Amino acid sequence: MKSTRAALNLTVYVALAASLPATLCRAADSVTTTTWLKLSPATSPSARSGPGMAYDPAQKLIVLFGGAAIGHNPDYLNDTWTFNGTTWAQLALAASPPPRQQPGMAYDYAAKQIVLFGGIGRGSTALRDTWTWNGTTWAKRQPANSPTSFPATQLFIGPKNGHADLFTLTSAGLPQTWQWNGSDWVLLSPANSPPARAEAAATLDNATGQAILYGGVTISNQPLTDTWAWDGANWPQLSPSTNPGPVEDAGALYDTQLKGIVMFAGEETGLTWGWIGSNWVQLAAAKSPPVFFDWGIAPNPANGLPVIFGGAGGANSPTDGTWEFVAKQ
Repeated sequence: MKSTRAALNLTVYVALAASLPATLCRAADSVTTTTWLKLSPATSPSARSGPGMAYDPAQKLIVLFGGAAIGHNPDYLNDTWTFNGTTWAQLALAASPPPRQQPGMAYDYAAKQIVLFGGIGRGSTALRDTWTWNGTTWAKRQPANSPTSFPATQLFIGPKNGHADLFTLTSAGLPQTWQWNGSDWVLLSPANSPPARAEAAATLDNATGQAILYGGVTISNQPLTDTWAWDGANWPQLSPSTNPGPVEDAGALYDTQLKGIVMFAGEETGLTWGWIGSNWVQLAAAKSPPVFFDWGIAPNPANGLPVIFGGAGGANSPTDGTWEFVAKQ
């Protein structure tokens, strides 16, 4: 059984390596300095918080969808943009998902499509619809089963077979892990699970072959500071010697400059952290984005470096900055 699973994992990682920008797959030497660089694209989406954002390896583009234009008194958006590493371009589409912020969005390597799930719609409605992006059009899916929607659920590339995995909670506040199989949502049954939460950071760690989930808040809005790993079958809790403290609405992404995960903990501290091996390490970035929250994150198609866009800052004012994380050797 273990050898079969190892073969599945190897297939997923080979597919990931083949489709990501070449520089993202390059081995990294020791990192000495880190910084965030503000990019200056010729065109850019309007200021917003809570956009969905994912990398489309087939098109070699970042895809951004929706968000909210006015923080906690929002004008919800449903526009679609792509980023090629140099500039943003808005797409003119015949059909799009309804306006929303904080949708889950991730690429499904097995189905070869971006999956979008849920989010918060107009009237603060919790949405639970599923859409897929094939590189040119959005398609509304009609799965027989669907997770309960909750704001800021965690949708990420699954480590076992490349499908999109989702960590969320039920209307009763119970944690659940789901997987999109290309046409339907399948409820998984891990022996262990993180406690229910929203607004956690979660992403696949290519170095270890596990997805890492950190922090967030409980349904009573209490901060969490625990770290969990997802191997596609179970959620063991990890015990790092250091952790970033309370973090919510943060973004995380694997970065081969670090050979680990980079996480910008904007809302609470404005600090940048790395998950490297089995521990959290604070990265002394020479420059950082403003202290804000609720942005999108994906690898730059041009060079593989982590890119964040948007977010909300002081007084919940949305931003329109595009920032790139650089680790120098």
